This record gives sequence, C-alpha cells and structure tokens, in this order.
Amino acid sequence: MKRPILALLLVCATLLCLAACSPTQPTASSSSSSSSSSSSSSSTQKPASHGLKYTLSEDGTYYIVSGRGDCKDTELVIPPTHEGLPVKKIGYKAFYLFTGLTSVTIGNNVTDIGHYAFNFCINLVSVTMGSSVTTIGGNAFAHCRSLASLAIGENVTTININAFSCCNALVSVTIPNGVTTIGASAFFLCHELTSVTFETPNGWWLADNADATSGADIAAAELADPATAAQYLKDTYYNRYWHRN
Repeated sequence: MKRPILALLLVCATLLCLAACSPTQPTASSSSSSSSSSSSSSSTQKPASHGLKYTLSEDGTYYIVSGRGDCKDTELVIPPTHEGLPVKKIGYKAFYLFTGLTSVTIGNNVTDIGHYAFNFCINLVSVTMGSSVTTIGGNAFAHCRSLASLAIGENVTTININAFSCCNALVSVTIPNGVTTIGASAFFLCHELTSVTFETPNGWWLADNADATSGADIAAAELADPATAAQYLKDTYYNRYWHRN
C-alpha cells in the first residue's frame, strides 16, 4: 500500500516543480505593453522621481531637494526643475540611511551634493551625476558599501572629505579634468579600489589642511599610473588634502 502512495506523491511533486519552472506566457496586451516600455526606455531617459521633498532657496530662485518626502522610488532620478524653477542642490542628509536606494541619476541643474546626502545608503549600486555638479559634500556617499558604478560629473571641482570613504565595492574611478581639490580620506577604506584615472595628473600637491596654498608635489608620472594613483588615494596619502594648481 505504501508504494502506490509514494509513487503518487512523487508524481504530484514532479508536476508542481514543472509548473513552477515553466515560463509564463504573456498575454497580447502585456507583451505589447512590455515592448512599448522597452522601446520607450531605450530612447528616453528615466522619468523624474515624484513626491520628493523640496525647500525653496532663501532668495526664491531655485529649489533644494531636502528629503524623500512621499517618494517610493528605489531608482532615484533627481529632476533638473521643480515647479518652474531649477533644482540646484541636494541638501544635508537628504537621503541619509535610505537603505532601499539602488541607483541615483542627478539632474543637469544640480550644482551641489550636500554633506551626508547619501550617507549609509548601503544598497546604492550606481551614481550618475549631471554636467552641472561642481561640489560633492563631505561624507556625501560614505559607507555606500555596494557602490560599484560611479560617474563623477565632468565639471566637478571639489570632492570633500570622506566623500566616498568605505565604498567597499568601488573598483575604479575617473577624476575629471575640472577637479582641483580632493579632501582628506575621500576614498579611505575603499579596499577594492585598484584603478584611479586622473584625466589631469599634472600639478597635484599634498597639504595638511583645506586652506593651504602650497605643499608637497606629487609626480605626474606616478598619478598617470591608475594602480599607483589608487594606492595613493585610498592608503598612502589618504589623510592629506589634495590640491591642483
């Protein structure tokens, strides 16, 4: 009696497994929607995130993103404008400890990413900055331990202290031509960082503070080597302020 029961159970289990593994065939409408969505996303940028919290600047000429508000997006898109005015800043701790965040695209009018803006966003994987960003605040992306893809804006001039410290998944980064200041510990404890490309390796020198006007020169030939540059930034000279004339 036991054998027929066992055989029946085995057949039922097999049928359930096959049902679970079989691909679901989309209906005509869902297939069309998916195709349309795919086509649209390939030709346009992601839509701006809605429900974010904004603060109007003191002079009333631009907006600051000051928090998540009611936004539920995990792939965040900071828009270039809000209610007819440019969005120029991401505020202090705006997305601090937003552990659900996986990607950030920053709109082209944003110039300033505030201190601690994305600090401890531990599941943030990708950051893309618009061409208007000039300043990355202190600890802005610190402890984003999943951050693996980082595109620093081409017009960034200042990367402040601890900006990307403890970004353990970061393997490579490019320092654009416009960068003239890198704060102490900006890439400290980025253990996997093995390649740093300085688009302009000439003219860099080290100092003990942000306001220094002179310091110890770093040979351009050394910074031209991505592996050496990475070692210098994350370890050898991690606690110095980097300046370029």
